[in-house]
Amino acid sequence: MEFDELSLPITHPQLDIWLAGAAGHSGAEEWQLGLFAKIEGAVERYALEWSIGRVLQEAEPLRAAFVEANGQIFQKPLDHPDFTLQFYDLTDSQDSAEKAREIASSIQRTPMPLAGSLFRFALFQTRDDEYFLFGACHHIVLDGTGVALIGQRIASVYSAIVTGAAVPPTLFGTLADLVSLESEYEASREYLEDEAYWTGNIPVDGDQDLQRSPTVVDPNSHWPTEPVALDQTVMEMVEKCCEVWTFPRSSVITAACALLARGYDCRGSNVVLELPVTRRVRPESKTLPGMVAGVVPLVLEASPEASVSRFCEHVDQRMREALQHQRFPVQALERKLRPRGAGQPPQRLSINFLPASFTLDFGGVPATASLINVGVVGGFGLVFSDVGGEVLLSTMGQGHPLSDLTTAELVNRLNRVLVAMTADTSQLLSSLDLLDVRERRSLDVFGRRDVLAGSVSESSIPAVFAQQVLVSPNAIAVRCDGRSWTYQELDEASNRMAHLLISHGAGPGECVGLVLGRSAEAIVSILAVLKSGAAYLPIDPVVPDSRLEFMLADAAPVAVVSGAGSADRLTGCGVLVVDVSDPHIDHQSRTAPVGYPAPDDVAHIIYTSGTTGVPKGVAVTHGNVTRLFDGLDVGVEMGPGQVWAQCSSLAFDFSVWEIWGALLHGGRLVVVPDSVTRSADELQALLVAEKVTVLSQTPSAVGVLSPEGLAAASLMVAAEPCPGDVVDRWASGRVMINGYGPTETTVYATISAPLQAGSGVVPIGFPVPGVGVVRAGCAVAFGGGGCGR
Repeated sequence: MEFDELSLPITHPQLDIWLAGAAGHSGAEEWQLGLFAKIEGAVERYALEWSIGRVLQEAEPLRAAFVEANGQIFQKPLDHPDFTLQFYDLTDSQDSAEKAREIASSIQRTPMPLAGSLFRFALFQTRDDEYFLFGACHHIVLDGTGVALIGQRIASVYSAIVTGAAVPPTLFGTLADLVSLESEYEASREYLEDEAYWTGNIPVDGDQDLQRSPTVVDPNSHWPTEPVALDQTVMEMVEKCCEVWTFPRSSVITAACALLARGYDCRGSNVVLELPVTRRVRPESKTLPGMVAGVVPLVLEASPEASVSRFCEHVDQRMREALQHQRFPVQALERKLRPRGAGQPPQRLSINFLPASFTLDFGGVPATASLINVGVVGGFGLVFSDVGGEVLLSTMGQGHPLSDLTTAELVNRLNRVLVAMTADTSQLLSSLDLLDVRERRSLDVFGRRDVLAGSVSESSIPAVFAQQVLVSPNAIAVRCDGRSWTYQELDEASNRMAHLLISHGAGPGECVGLVLGRSAEAIVSILAVLKSGAAYLPIDPVVPDSRLEFMLADAAPVAVVSGAGSADRLTGCGVLVVDVSDPHIDHQSRTAPVGYPAPDDVAHIIYTSGTTGVPKGVAVTHGNVTRLFDGLDVGVEMGPGQVWAQCSSLAFDFSVWEIWGALLHGGRLVVVPDSVTRSADELQALLVAEKVTVLSQTPSAVGVLSPEGLAAASLMVAAEPCPGDVVDRWASGRVMINGYGPTETTVYATISAPLQAGSGVVPIGFPVPGVGVVRAGCAVAFGGGGCGR
């Protein structure tokens, strides 16, 4: 097709499809809808073919073809589109109906170039008195309602032909009507009101963005699964609630789906679903065989403190608001406010309520028609329908955590959610028990719940370190700025400083502040504080004065160890300042102070960031730290010969893993200066030169490094969600693990098994020894000896 004066602009719903297809975010076949009609009687094949041809001439929007000109997309109807009713005689097939579906699926999956005819029809004869009519079209020219309109019109024209009656007049609008309808809306006050509503209710970027690449691509995933009925008794309980609440059953079912989806993402209380809408609000749009439909986000606040009845009322209100403002092109607004890349739609769970089928009359021969692929593209959707009083569920698509379940499994889960909701509508969402006995037992095993009641054997950091000094006194313990310290040298240096700190009041129950950057002196200072019996309080030298003063006032250290560059900042803070280079240190005894701290004594106090409120000091015991590595079987060897890089600030709990992973196991700790970590090239060169074998980084930090030259290095990522592309770059040929846990859990509470490239979503793994994980509603609680105070 070529651009000319008869070409018309495309509408916003059509533009959404064009952009997604052009950007390659979905396969062409996913945009191709289908109508599959079982005709229970004989069919006059050529009369049917003539009827379809007649309807094609009447349905101008269906004949549209598309062309790009001058940076814009245009459409115009083809005057004489190519059309043939393909015929298949399957009467000799063993399972002719299934064979018809297979061929129809193949036809539907065959891409349709947008510059040509965007429809296909086929007729299958399966018995002497049974036929199947199949029609496929591209979603850019027709939506689900339009498909039904075309099917009904074909049956009407065919009936007139075979009975000798006059063909009833068509009520179809033209392609120009479709474009005008959209243009008039965009110039109306209604458009401005809808725009104001959606601007204030657009989802936060990333809310419930749960879609992922499927591990196995199913070419038939866009066909609906065989429907499964929800429990009739459960539906009766839902109906009783709806009678009291005076809103439709669909609102309660949607609320249950939201809670089910919420169980897979606990980043917040918001749940965002996709709600397909017809957008056919005006009377003239109801007879337009074109692409009018759209999708709007349903933003739901599933607060744990809300009652079931309040939440269902909230869902119903949100659905009513969404339908009231359904004509607005929300995806265009999302592209503007939340850019994701051209044509890339947000990935959310879709909830659709459709008739399972509808009847047609082909000249007195009854037919049952159903839609195939209702427009769930690049994602996963739940399709509910009502047949004979039963509520049926089918699914379409893939790539969502729920798509790993069979339809029957999903129905069982929905039944359980609905039973829990309707049993007591006054109960809070946080108290809903949505797990069955088997799932609860599985979670107890997975989360190591038995740890919460168990006892543990513990030791202190200085005691374990002393064992390494005894075994390998001359092994290199620390490397920094080209200098090396053996285990014995590190031991003696820390002993001398420990004696000085003890003379200044350091001891059990006290803490000593460390305002130091990464350095060998900082490692000496940490060991010295621990040997004195006190806990160390790391404070990053770059923090603002207000945070420095807050931490000193809140933790009340007996002294602060600092370098020359930080001494002035501590003046007036009312605390004794010990210079890390104080000459008095060299005059202290090199022997260890008498006794070791108890395992339950606090080893360090690390303050949280305060992003959710006032910063909180988390006290972690010696036993927490020494047990951090016990029984750890994730592929990272703990022992001599390992070279660990310390890239983290002392005030970041990741440093605890880096420092003690090396020094409590006879390894070598390479302390990376602050200036080096600020340059990806310098950091890369240092890691390669020092032959680092254990590297710990945030995903964003390792994302700017190259695996080149670091083939022998194991990698642990933590502190933020790890994108799949980072795993794809780094996991091959090495041990790469992902850690998760707040500061309160002593660096991490769970660690993944070694990650594999191409695996998609990155798991947080299993609880580490000494930690139990318990699901509390949508929250996760950590407990056991591995957690701080």
